[in-house]
Amino acid sequence: MINRFDLGKIGLDYFSEGMRSGLTLARAVSSRKIGRVYALLPSDTDPDALNDFSHGGKLQAPPRVGNMQQVPNTDAELAELVIRTVDSSQPGIVVLEDEIARPSDFATKDSGGLLFENDEVYHLLDGIQSRSKETFLDRLSWARSTATLRGFVATLDAPIPPARDGRWAPGELSKIASQTRLAFLSAYDGESYLIAEFS
Repeated sequence: MINRFDLGKIGLDYFSEGMRSGLTLARAVSSRKIGRVYALLPSDTDPDALNDFSHGGKLQAPPRVGNMQQVPNTDAELAELVIRTVDSSQPGIVVLEDEIARPSDFATKDSGGLLFENDEVYHLLDGIQSRSKETFLDRLSWARSTATLRGFVATLDAPIPPARDGRWAPGELSKIASQTRLAFLSAYDGESYLIAEFS
């Protein structure tokens, strides 16, 4: 069974540093006051392992398939939490950083659901998409281009204006950062996330 474990100051410091080292949206969110930081981990997780954010081994590995060993994760539990957060807010959006992608990577591909800020790429889920577990998990796998994944759930007082050529309208990232209710940062060698709630 997966439970929430409050991480206190050590978790808050790790989360804040992870946001400060992110893209524009993450850096903007890093200046916000965080209510609490927690992790989604099995109920029998050793308390001494909670603050070992860089190493996995907290989740039981699924059976090996041939020579392949799938990394266990809490993606499904994160998806449920994100969808509950979005459902309680109107209109709500989910934004995922794609840390190493560049807008030019999508020049010949469908860039639907992507928005660009300068040379940065963000996956955007809004409307019905933000309430679909399957769509969230699909986009989560797309955005996971490095070991560090950052995501944001924001409550907006007005919908985001349509993007021009896939670019955010001026000021939109600041608006999203100021209205972020929940943010997450991958941890535990990709097995789970540190999740921050904002007041």
